[in-house]
Amino acid sequence: MLSDLAGYRLTPEFTVAMLAGGSGQRLGGRDKSQIVIDGDEIGVRTIVTALLAGANEVIAIGGDPTSLSSQGWKVVADLWPGEGPLGGLITALKAAKNQWVVVVGCDQPDLAAEGLVDLLNVAIETNNTRRLDAALSEFDGHPLVTHSVWNVGCVAQLEECFASGERSVNRLLPKLSSLRVQPPDVSSLADIDTPDDLARYT
Repeated sequence: MLSDLAGYRLTPEFTVAMLAGGSGQRLGGRDKSQIVIDGDEIGVRTIVTALLAGANEVIAIGGDPTSLSSQGWKVVADLWPGEGPLGGLITALKAAKNQWVVVVGCDQPDLAAEGLVDLLNVAIETNNTRRLDAALSEFDGHPLVTHSVWNVGCVAQLEECFASGERSVNRLLPKLSSLRVQPPDVSSLADIDTPDDLARYT
């Protein structure tokens, strides 16, 4: 697989941030990054995918610091634990050392390095012609925060919205320069939210 991705590494360098602070209530409070699929924890599968895509920084936002560190993640405490993905997204953008941040979930066992790189390329190429804050993969008509690319330059605007009481990323997208992208392979977007989802992999 490494040879298949030769030439995919990009300039500028980029960060992959995994949002790991969800409670997993529909799975009995289970830490989804530790779910084992085909012999590997999802968190391990995700960090391997991030590195194959060429990320030079991999950070996990929230979650269990001990288990995530053992998987290889640099763990960053969520600045607003329990407040949903917008707080985690802002935390990721403030912590990242690169301009571009690829945001993924901790429950996506089929993430594809090629898909992350393709989305990042779209974001960078679009930003070369007009300022872009975010590019989000779209599935079934809905933009996905956990398969998206963000320009850290928009973090102040996100913080302002958060401070005003907004907690939905999707509701604030019209205020940003954003782009929705339909990926060619939607299977890589699958996540594990319920016992039925998990049953597909066991």
